[in-house]
Amino acid sequence: MGGLGATLLNLSRPLQPLMPRMLPRLVIIGAQKAGTTTLYDLLAQHPRIIQPRVKEVSFFCNDEAYGRGLGHYRSFFPRRPVLGRAITFDASPMYLYHPLSAERIARHLPGALCLAILRDPVERAYSAWNMYHRFKDDARSAHRYDPRSFEEAVEEELSGRQVDEAKRYLDRGLYMPQLERYRRAIGSDRLLVHGFEQVKRDPAGLVNGVLARLGLEAMPTDHHAFATRSNARVYESAMSATMTERLRAYFAADMDQVRQAFGIELSPLR
Repeated sequence: MGGLGATLLNLSRPLQPLMPRMLPRLVIIGAQKAGTTTLYDLLAQHPRIIQPRVKEVSFFCNDEAYGRGLGHYRSFFPRRPVLGRAITFDASPMYLYHPLSAERIARHLPGALCLAILRDPVERAYSAWNMYHRFKDDARSAHRYDPRSFEEAVEEELSGRQVDEAKRYLDRGLYMPQLERYRRAIGSDRLLVHGFEQVKRDPAGLVNGVLARLGLEAMPTDHHAFATRSNARVYESAMSATMTERLRAYFAADMDQVRQAFGIELSPLR
């Protein structure tokens, strides 16, 4: 930074605590296990984007937090810079599935873009179960541990029995009803929908497309951040072919609706 710029920065620093806190211009709404952590890490590398103080604020999908009001929500976000222009964002993958989040976001963030990343629902379900099944020995998340086998979890959900919302591995992959809530609440123009495959194969193209919608300059396609992947883990075992075929049939109609509405082919990664 040049001499004049450094001088202005030093002079303005005492004013920073007096600046108002920003609200997100972009909300990454999910889906769970579909690359939201990777997108969070990529966007945080942009010079004009300041991330919140926690990765998943989850305000609009938590009734207790939401009841504390918008001032509580603002407390998670940075103050507006005294000099220059910056934005902030919220990346909370529970928002897509929660039945009230779309309406709440529309009410409190009327100008924000909402970004949904959709993953092949069969792979997404198995990835989510693997996450909860690994929590047994995790000191911070042991209370979220799912002791069931994947087959037991699927059978229990398909039986119609009451299942913990977080562990509805199949229902979370029925995307069209979730996306319709957002289209009704915020309109199609503010809802961006992409496939998880693009996060894996062309993260620069996806991120720079979002940045263009936000009016921000693109990141160089050779930026080191695009070479990293977050939350990538190897499963102990693969899903059985019989279960894979069964779930492909289960999700087929919803996947076809998503394809027709958004032009996204939710294919398994190869």
